[in-house]
Amino acid sequence: MKKNLRRILAMIVAMLVLGAAPAQAAPTTDEAVTPHIGQIAFPNGDDLGYRMLYTSDGGTSIISQPNLFEVKSEQIDFYRAYCLEIFYNPAFVRPIVTGWDGYRGTNAFTDPKVQRKVAWIVQNSFPTTSLSALAAKAGVSRLTRAEAITATQSAIWTLTDNVKPHFDAMTYGYGRPAVSRSSASNVKKLYAYLLGEKNVGLGEKQLRAAIEITADGGEHVAGTLVGPIRISSTEDKVSIKIEGGFGLVDKNGTAIDENAVPTGIDLFVDARNTEDKGSVSLTGTASVATHFGAIMTPTSLHADHGQTLIVVREDSDRAVARAVISWGKKPVPTPTPTKTPEKPAPTPTPTKTPDKPVPTPTPTPTPTKTPEKPAPTQTETPQPAEKPGLARTGADTAALAFAAVSLLAGGLLLRRKWA
Repeated sequence: MKKNLRRILAMIVAMLVLGAAPAQAAPTTDEAVTPHIGQIAFPNGDDLGYRMLYTSDGGTSIISQPNLFEVKSEQIDFYRAYCLEIFYNPAFVRPIVTGWDGYRGTNAFTDPKVQRKVAWIVQNSFPTTSLSALAAKAGVSRLTRAEAITATQSAIWTLTDNVKPHFDAMTYGYGRPAVSRSSASNVKKLYAYLLGEKNVGLGEKQLRAAIEITADGGEHVAGTLVGPIRISSTEDKVSIKIEGGFGLVDKNGTAIDENAVPTGIDLFVDARNTEDKGSVSLTGTASVATHFGAIMTPTSLHADHGQTLIVVREDSDRAVARAVISWGKKPVPTPTPTKTPEKPAPTPTPTKTPDKPVPTPTPTPTPTKTPEKPAPTQTETPQPAEKPGLARTGADTAALAFAAVSLLAGGLLLRRKWA
């Protein structure tokens, strides 16, 4: 009975899972870990993950249940731990807290690249990051504590011991109520996120809060967006306090929440509603959890060490940066004299061009036959009858002569006409 109890306890502790501090935690560079004795507390029901089947490259299989443990030491009041060695049994005899250089194991955690990736996981997963924020990053609608703990520990063991978790087998239950398919899917997605391209690794002591504000020192005027202002930090978003009642906007003039100002983009002070010169002071604050960069190695009566834990202290590091940006008074526009336009000439009303008339054909004249020249008609001069009883006088003779001449002239005219 005692042996079975010991085995059960050993299995529970075998999955020691160390939680982390908030995302992108950073160690203090001048802070060193002095080897000292620590304590490990048993997890409560809220810190249990799901039982999982893991298989190594060599074909070795193991069923383990990840857990989130509380650990303490004389130098640090409270912190969490995730396990680094799945194939080692835990031991509770005088666990020693050291830096990474004190690691006694022989698995892949001896590789600096693996160390940095493991550090990134404990700094960017639960409980460092809230469940809601972690769910959004992993692309799931909702995430539970058990799902987050299971995925986080599984990702660490994949790096350190090269074991593969069987997510589909979670739904079989192994004699216990089976995990739902949706829950198994959430674990799988978070596991993939923690080992994906976002995991660029963290050094043991390289991370600490940092922020820098760069304000454009050029000439600016009121009534415009004053900037650009660029913020760089170890965090994706920082807090920026602006004096004078002005706000921050992006390049499109959209207001930015001063408690969640994005880094790495151009920002501007919104001075569109003022015409006076002025200046504002910007104070930026970045706060991240500090990565203590320590491991806890339990001693063992029957082995060189027990299951090693990676430690993250729930603490924070804060950095502050300041900058000033100014602008001049809005210039008064000088009116441009306008030339009086000349009176335009009236535009003539266009007249409609009449349709071109169809020409009337000219009739061809019918030629007339020229009449033959008539033969002149001879006119006989009548001889006056003699009147008896009267003698002819000179007046009668003159009248007759005139008549004769007239008849002759008329004949000549008729002849000329018909000639």
